[in-house]
This record gives sequence, C-alpha cells and structure tokens, in this order.
Amino acid sequence: MRRSKKGLALLLALLLPLAMLLSGCAQSAGPAASAEAVPTQEAAGAETAQDAVAPPEEAAPQEREITDMAGRTMTVPLEIESVFSTGPAAAIYLYTLVPDKLLGWNYALNDIEKSIILEQYHDLPNFGQGDAVNVADLELGDGSRVQISAEQLLAWDPDVIIVNGEPKADMTGSAAAEAILADPLFATLKAVQNGAVYGTPNAPFSWVDRPPGPNRIVGMRWLSGLIYPEYLDYEVDEAVREFFQLFYHVELTDEQLTQLYNGTL
Repeated sequence: MRRSKKGLALLLALLLPLAMLLSGCAQSAGPAASAEAVPTQEAAGAETAQDAVAPPEEAAPQEREITDMAGRTMTVPLEIESVFSTGPAAAIYLYTLVPDKLLGWNYALNDIEKSIILEQYHDLPNFGQGDAVNVADLELGDGSRVQISAEQLLAWDPDVIIVNGEPKADMTGSAAAEAILADPLFATLKAVQNGAVYGTPNAPFSWVDRPPGPNRIVGMRWLSGLIYPEYLDYEVDEAVREFFQLFYHVELTDEQLTQLYNGTL
C-alpha cells in the first residue's frame, strides 16, 4: 500500500511540471495567434480607407463635333434641347416626332391647324422661313421667273452666267449658253470674255431649276465644281455617277456622262 502511494505521488510529481509547461506554451502562443487572426484597429482602418478610394472616372463628354454638308465643323451640345427648321415641312416633322424640341414655327398657325395641334404649341414664336433674297433688285411679281433686258444684263456684268435653257421649247442649257457666247451684243461681259457661261444639264430633270427635288442635289455638286473647284474634296464626275446610281438606279457610262453635260442625253 505504501508502494502504491509512493508510485502515485511520483506520477503526480512528473505530470505537474508537464501541465505547467503546456499551460505556459498555450499562454505564450495565444496572443501571437490572436494578433495574426485579428488585425489591429489601425490596420483595419487603413485597409478600409484603401478600399474606399476608387480611381476617378472620366467625365462624360458634354459636346460633340459635327460636319455639315459644306464640310464645316462645329461644336454642338451632346443633347439637343431645341430645334428650329427653316421650312414648314421640317417643322411639321419636328412636331410629329419631338414636339417638345420645336423652338418655333415658320408662319402663324391658322384656326384649322390650331384645332388639331395641341394648345401648348399654339403660341410658339413665328421666326419666318429661310427665304434667299434675290440679289437682283427686281419686281418678281406672281412668279419666280422674270424677264430682263439685254441692257440690264450688261449693267450687271456678272462674273458667271448659268442658263437653264427651255426644255419645253427643246432648247438645252448647253445650247442657250452657246447662244450667249456667240452673241456680239454680250461680247463685253466678263462672263463671256472668260468663258464662264454654262448651261445646266436637264436630264432627267433640271439640275438647278424645277422641280424642287433631289435633282438639285447633283446640281449643287456640279455647280460647285464649275465655280469653286479649288475648295472641293471630291471629283465632280464621280459625284455625279454616285448620285445617279443612288437616286436614279443608273450606272452612267462615260458616253452618257458626256451627253448629260452637253444636254444631248
């Protein structure tokens, strides 16, 4: 019995230092492990601040550049808030599509129009139409064509003369131009002396006269090539071919192009 008590006492003596050793290891390891698992307040604040700072976003553009049909570049707002048309037809389209962007009318609305058009658009300002004032100081009368005398033409002494001919009378623009160039009465005109008298093509419609339609688009290209060739960034012949293909569904041959210019097509 004494031996058993002595053996138990010896075992307890051996286990007690081991328990103290293990307890000390646990205490020393505890704070270190805790420091690794839970960041300090300063570190946590730094990480949160870093996450909160995002790279700056680029400001959205507020303007854009557009190029008009004359090749002029201009800057306009990205969002167009109001639009004014230079003619009634475009104003009607604006009203039907985006009435809130309609800046004004081209004429005073009549009672019939007001009976259908919403009341809030009745009092939009009337800015008039984009009418080009005739540089010739003439009384136009009821129509847009006027008769002038030879004396009046001599007094004007124009730099360039464009003649349409008279398709109904079977006179082409080219024939009318040749008649002016050959007439001794007009020999003193600058346009005649410089050979700057041109007859407009009229096939299938007049390129500068009636009807007022797409035919005038190619007329402007053609006229620009005659009067201001130094400002063009295109070949007139190619522009004419492209127009006829797009609008009249015709691939012009070289012979047809020459006939168009000469008024023999």
